[in-house]
Amino acid sequence: MAIFRVTQANDNGEGDTANTLSWAIKEANNAAGDDTIVLDTNVTVAGVMKRLLNSNITLTGDDPDTATVETVSISGGDTYRPLFVKSGTVNLANLT
Repeated sequence: MAIFRVTQANDNGEGDTANTLSWAIKEANNAAGDDTIVLDTNVTVAGVMKRLLNSNITLTGDDPDTATVETVSISGGDTYRPLFVKSGTVNLANLT
């Protein structure tokens, strides 16, 4: 199991910028086994999401390395759909 961290608040949906949500989805899809994407910031997708969730992935706003329960948001800015699931089991936790 791999953990990918999202530290970039703005995402163009292409997956070409490290530490964006689309980049983390791309990396998790390419990694073997079940993976976790930890969002360390609120995320706004400012373009069509080109990366489909295509494996078993948990997306969480709660950092497993801290004792405090955190919640973050994923938004398409009322224009774009930030998540597309193609296959696999996708779990969402501590997200709005």
